[in-house]
Amino acid sequence: MHLFEKVMIGTMQLENRIIMPALNLRYCPGGEINERIISFYERRALGGVGLIVVGKSSIEDNVYGDVIGIGHDRYIEGLRRLTSRLHQYDTKVAIQLDHDGGNSPSKLIGCQAIAPSAIPFFSEEIPKEATAEDIQELIGLFVRAAQRAKSAGFDAIELRASAGTLIAQFFSPLTNVRKDQYGGSLVNRMRFGLELVSRIKNLLGH
Repeated sequence: MHLFEKVMIGTMQLENRIIMPALNLRYCPGGEINERIISFYERRALGGVGLIVVGKSSIEDNVYGDVIGIGHDRYIEGLRRLTSRLHQYDTKVAIQLDHDGGNSPSKLIGCQAIAPSAIPFFSEEIPKEATAEDIQELIGLFVRAAQRAKSAGFDAIELRASAGTLIAQFFSPLTNVRKDQYGGSLVNRMRFGLELVSRIKNLLGH
């Protein structure tokens, strides 16, 4: 069966074609990796999964909801412990980078949420519309998180662009009514996500 054959994803070779997608386990108080979450993923690696996608992970430093933190260098050591354990089983490991955008609760992040436009989505709170400077800072958050992922030993990264998170908010005409180069046409609404991919590839050498 092809399922158990090796396969290449870009320059990354998987031992088989079994992939575990990202889960929001909420096992990490304060964003810190601990034995509970390492053991959870280690059991899956022991079972022979070719690629495990760890997630979701917050690219911001003000982590909430017990998700994995990757928004500061202090998280690298714990993330490296995770990848080292999983690599013992010839399993490749990716991490899902995430930003909730306008859905971030202000009482937990300590400030008004930021989004492509001042339009509430899942949340009833009205977010701040991102300025051009804000957009570059958001891109920088993703890029720096990707660099930390590489330093922590991850084999790949996944950008979460679904479920109403920040990138999805830029894509959708329901949550993006901007009049600049990041809004309007489909090409413009995709610009934020495409710039993320380009910047991260340039940084990591792919």
